[in-house]
Amino acid sequence: MACWALLSGCGLSAGPGKTVYYDVPQRGGVGLEAIGELPDEIDESSGLARGTAPGVFWTLNDSGDRARIFAIDAYGKVVGAAGEAGIKIEGARNQDWEDLASDFRGNLIIPDLGNNNNRRRNLTIYQVPEPDYATATTASVSAAWQVHYPEQYEFPPVLNNYDCEALFVAKGKIYLVMKHRADREAALYRLDSESETESNAMTLVGKAHMREMVTAAASWNDGEQIAVLTYTGIWLFTPPDGDADRMFTGEVRWLPIRAGQCEAIAFLDAETLLITNEQQEVFHVPVADLSNVPLHR
Repeated sequence: MACWALLSGCGLSAGPGKTVYYDVPQRGGVGLEAIGELPDEIDESSGLARGTAPGVFWTLNDSGDRARIFAIDAYGKVVGAAGEAGIKIEGARNQDWEDLASDFRGNLIIPDLGNNNNRRRNLTIYQVPEPDYATATTASVSAAWQVHYPEQYEFPPVLNNYDCEALFVAKGKIYLVMKHRADREAALYRLDSESETESNAMTLVGKAHMREMVTAAASWNDGEQIAVLTYTGIWLFTPPDGDADRMFTGEVRWLPIRAGQCEAIAFLDAETLLITNEQQEVFHVPVADLSNVPLHR
């Protein structure tokens, strides 16, 4: 059985310049069976967030759509007053929305961070108070933070590693998990300032090799667990002492999958993950299906 070496052990600290590798078996993906389908209006679901109302989730389309979000149930059916038209987000632009998250404080966080060719200089994260899905047809941005990566000096850089399609919130902090195209690593960044008048420098806090490009992330219970989705697998991290900065060096679980081009993930509950793909399919994946990844000191 071929394995990858791990450079840091369970609970050990890995600095932002070091890359964590995991011992994972070379095995084929598990085929997921769709249990629902998204409507035609949601033709490129690229983000999911668990709503505050029971059984309600939020999703959005990738670039090319209007600035809007949709309320759906756990099987992909649109719910609420806005229906398939979606809830318009006033004060925002969808240049390349790539994920969606709850901040556990009544807000939705929308990252306009899609950056396929690494040329963008207007990367923005929007904060939107979660609307009442049952009555709302519009919602307004309450904060907009322009961000940048201090390590990026060229636009585009030599290594195409400054695209981001995964965002989550843990203990009041916004985290990005990068989609490295050059080396398949995943850099973890944290937002430490929230200026609305100048660009905020993201703080690099860790790196891990995820075997494939990252497409989405989600947080359970304000960072108690963090799910990360790639094109070929689901990763579940339990940060040591609840410290999301060190999520890559805590307990890790993993499941290789085959389910089309999956680009959105959320926690249905503590025991189940909700996933959508760009073929408009909806999947439920039990957390129990993920296997522990061996860690070595």
